[in-house]
Amino acid sequence: MSDAEKKALAKELVYGGFNYHQGTSAHQFQLFEANKYDTTFSEIHRELGIPYLKRGIAHTFYPHFQKVIEYDALNWQGWRGYNYLFFYRDYERALHDFMEMDKLTPGVVDYPQALNIDYLKAICYLKMGDHQNAIHFFDKQINYEIQSTGIEYMEPISFLYRGIAHWETGDFEKAKNSFKTALANDRKNADAAFWLAKYWQKTGNKKKARKMVEIAKGFFLNGYDIKRPYVEAFYQTYLADIEELEKELDSS
Repeated sequence: MSDAEKKALAKELVYGGFNYHQGTSAHQFQLFEANKYDTTFSEIHRELGIPYLKRGIAHTFYPHFQKVIEYDALNWQGWRGYNYLFFYRDYERALHDFMEMDKLTPGVVDYPQALNIDYLKAICYLKMGDHQNAIHFFDKQINYEIQSTGIEYMEPISFLYRGIAHWETGDFEKAKNSFKTALANDRKNADAAFWLAKYWQKTGNKKKARKMVEIAKGFFLNGYDIKRPYVEAFYQTYLADIEELEKELDSS
């Protein structure tokens, strides 16, 4: 076979419509076979690594994604940062990948895993305790998306996390405003309602705090809460958190 034929066969093995689920033995063997014909095809290494990452075997993911970046950084550097952020909780490495992605695509707002890269940077800074940079990048992402698509199409989580960044700096008024925007933009969001209840508790308005706790609990019980597949969401709200706040308000 010529080199061109080998590369074509590798792509056929990866994209050829074989109905094997990601991470199954059949799928992995198919990828091993494809790798025999083209060791430089980044998609092979990505598909070999991701199932291990999703199953918590992170050390097996790493060498595969090193090859992904070696062969196709333009398409995958931001995705590796996404994986470092959500699966590893390695904020420094994730941020490095996002910054490197910016160098590869100057003047372009990238969307690794369909998430605005400035939003991803902001989460990194927030979890690293650099609140000013976190707020800066949340503002940058929010302003860009308001201008490009409109606020009505935005997910509330950006406003929620920006509010948490303000909260952790002690700027509770700005935090409240961001939580209110998150709730207004979604209308049914247990997390935003929970943080607003915390705000009203902190500022001494127990009546509003109790009302917002009831709203948060109702939303949560009907499935209107922020969560992610495979891993816990950052600052994820649980029913136990809402009920604990409820008890604090009842006993105060």
